[in-house]
Amino acid sequence: MPSLAHKTERVLNLLRELPPAKVNEVIDFAEYLKAKSLKTKSHKLSTTELPLSHLGAVEPDVFEYSSPSDVAQKHDQWFRSQVEEALIVADNPVTEFIPHETISSRWCEKKKALQACAAKSKPA
Repeated sequence: MPSLAHKTERVLNLLRELPPAKVNEVIDFAEYLKAKSLKTKSHKLSTTELPLSHLGAVEPDVFEYSSPSDVAQKHDQWFRSQVEEALIVADNPVTEFIPHETISSRWCEKKKALQACAAKSKPA
């Protein structure tokens, strides 16, 4: 198994080969991982995970063993962790924000393209 020094050198070599914008992404990701690890160390009790119902991979009776208050508490913990992670990313000075108008314009273009595609494949 490679030593920490070897891994550090490998990361530095990879960073030297990346364009500046990608280096900023690596720094952002490393800061995110650091903040996440600090959070998990200080919040050992918040490691409860929710069922993957939003992915459709949950058994029908998954909530049968939990009281409604337990489910609500687990969801609250999950939601708060998601907000904390989003705030870490948002507070990072290298985070790029895309204006609403840009996103709206992109979606309008995609919608028009999909409508055109659907019109072409419509049966006569």
